[in-house]
Amino acid sequence: MTPPRTPPPARRAPLFAAITLLASAAAAHAGEVSVAAVAEDLLEVRWLDGRAQMATLGSGVDGEIVDLGALDTAAADKTGTWAVAGGPAVVAVGRKSKGAAFARVAEWDIASALGHQIYLRLEAPLEPGRDYALEAPALRLKERFTYGADSSPPTPVLQLNQAGYLPALPKFAYASLWTGTGGPLDLAPYAGRGFRVLDAATGAEAFKGEPKLRWPRDRAEGAGGENLRRCDLWECDFSALTKPGRYVLEWPGLGRSRPFTVSADAYAAPYRTLMAGLHGQRCGCALDADHTPGPRPACHTGPVTLSAHRFTDGSNAFEALANKATNIKAPLPGGYHDAGDWDRHSGHLVVADALLLVFDAFPGRFPDGDLPLPEAGNGVPDIVDEARWGVDFFLRLQGDDGGVRGGVESTDHPKFGEASWTDSLPLYAYAPDPQASYRLAASAAALARTYARLRMDGLRDRYLSAAGRAWAWAEADPERATFPDERLHAAASLFAATGGGAYHDAFKRGLRVKAPGQPLESYGEYDQRWAVWTYMLCDRPEADAGAQAVLRKAAAAYADWLCIDTAARRGRRAGYNWWKPFGHGALTVPDNLALIAAHRAVGANKYLEQMALNADAPLGANALGVCWVTGLGDEPVRDVLHIDSWFSGKAAPAPGIVPYGPRRWEGVDSGWTHSFGMRTLHPDGADWPAEELWTANFMSPAAAEFTVWECTAPAAAAYAYLHAARQETGTRP
Repeated sequence: MTPPRTPPPARRAPLFAAITLLASAAAAHAGEVSVAAVAEDLLEVRWLDGRAQMATLGSGVDGEIVDLGALDTAAADKTGTWAVAGGPAVVAVGRKSKGAAFARVAEWDIASALGHQIYLRLEAPLEPGRDYALEAPALRLKERFTYGADSSPPTPVLQLNQAGYLPALPKFAYASLWTGTGGPLDLAPYAGRGFRVLDAATGAEAFKGEPKLRWPRDRAEGAGGENLRRCDLWECDFSALTKPGRYVLEWPGLGRSRPFTVSADAYAAPYRTLMAGLHGQRCGCALDADHTPGPRPACHTGPVTLSAHRFTDGSNAFEALANKATNIKAPLPGGYHDAGDWDRHSGHLVVADALLLVFDAFPGRFPDGDLPLPEAGNGVPDIVDEARWGVDFFLRLQGDDGGVRGGVESTDHPKFGEASWTDSLPLYAYAPDPQASYRLAASAAALARTYARLRMDGLRDRYLSAAGRAWAWAEADPERATFPDERLHAAASLFAATGGGAYHDAFKRGLRVKAPGQPLESYGEYDQRWAVWTYMLCDRPEADAGAQAVLRKAAAAYADWLCIDTAARRGRRAGYNWWKPFGHGALTVPDNLALIAAHRAVGANKYLEQMALNADAPLGANALGVCWVTGLGDEPVRDVLHIDSWFSGKAAPAPGIVPYGPRRWEGVDSGWTHSFGMRTLHPDGADWPAEELWTANFMSPAAAEFTVWECTAPAAAAYAYLHAARQETGTRP
């Protein structure tokens, strides 16, 4: 979201009178404070300077900061400020601070408040079951706590999948802690004590094991050459625990984890939450409380001006759309909103492709009525209804001649203070182009194949006709050669739907993957993933069985290269492109599409296992202990760039949003909106581990934004497949 001018630095400006909170019956202090032992000889003090309060729609601002009282950081950094009454002495202090609350108080004026984590190293261990008081007279603080009590909060040192684990797949918890200026917590002294998995209700021991050093702090991971945590990463492997139940993991001296489950339904909530996120991005309709926890009025139902500017023409789309506007208007509701904007472009058709890739693998496990969609009860599986929603929008953008417009765009980024349902910007539809036409041909043909399997011939014929007309129009366009990958995907999909020889010939001529070891994509040259996956999985008798066998092996080799091999070279076993810089969903979105295709192609259990491993960090097994899906887990991400949520009047954002998340350090001025958060860091951002480079700056497109095609759809497909494949825990014959 590019600003019209250079904005000022973020400011920490209280907009209300300071609020004094009682810390205990004995003392009062500024700030919002909590104290907990994160290890037997390490206390963590969390101090919040202020909270953000979102404004009501039409108020003229997006929010305000409620000042709770700033921490005196100079005093807090001194060892002599702190004392544990009747307990061991404080011998060292570490601190990390960053923006914990942000508000846009004017169009390009950002207010913020800091959150602090102060780590107090003790001279000796605390005694389990004993009451203590942490005192800091200079900060007017006296907090009582009991060490080792059942009511003690979970230690942030232990991080695990907050959605839970499937019984027969790998199960790892990870342990690490970076204390800011205090450096990494050394876990080696605790290693010999072992760990236990306990029944959460009874405390009975269900499993015990030995922690192992998984990744030393000085070992790089990823092409960037950095260590993502800047501290040792330890692992607790309890994969052998297969009995369903609710558990906690205990590592003596460090404490207990959050409760977690081992269950065949572990991925039911992630699947349904992500599908709710997709539903919540629907455009051109009202979202009512019967079908979503994030209701809103209808948006973008008015007429759209048709433009002669193509989406594929490049240049400044805002200006070009208006300059080439026609006098023709048409209602074009539908599709999905994208991120912090209201644009709906042809790249969104991957939503349907991803959902149908999963459904076609397990059609019997996605029933009608499984999701709270308006279409539930229509006799069609709900996941197919959601796929249809995105395709239907582009059917409305298809002309009588078959050409498909590239999408709908407004003339600017959303206006300050406006939500989707109050958006006053004029809307334009791009002119038809071969890229959008090929994309619709591929997705509509896939949907037609699905309806054919469901024995819904009328719907099959509708989408097959649209796909064929889009193909024919694109084939006649002079620019068709500019989009060989989209053309190949369309040819494969139409062949799979019809067995047509012309489509088959077009696929065979355009295919570049000829050998089992040849990659499905080559950066800057070609990307034939979807075409290969579509052809190798089709069951047409006219298909070349030898070519399909080669492509299945190539798909497996590609998944090995992309995910299996790279997971072995990363601390948290996350498998994704080795050359992808950390950021843009690397921590938040499981990169599972290639694994899904490989599992469908060859059935090897290693692909299913890697899917589960890829899901662990996004669902909570990360340094921040955050579940990177709004509305999911014990500690869901909250501060996301979702304009409609800002004006919803609810305390939490709409569920099912997956932001781009933390990213590697790129300097304090790495994008103006991102900079507002980066300027708040202590110590300096260059000294922070990449996995923790996240602030509450929900105005940052670089971190807090999301797109349905890069974030929501791949995550939805990943969790849907794990949910459906929960019984598929052995290698297929």
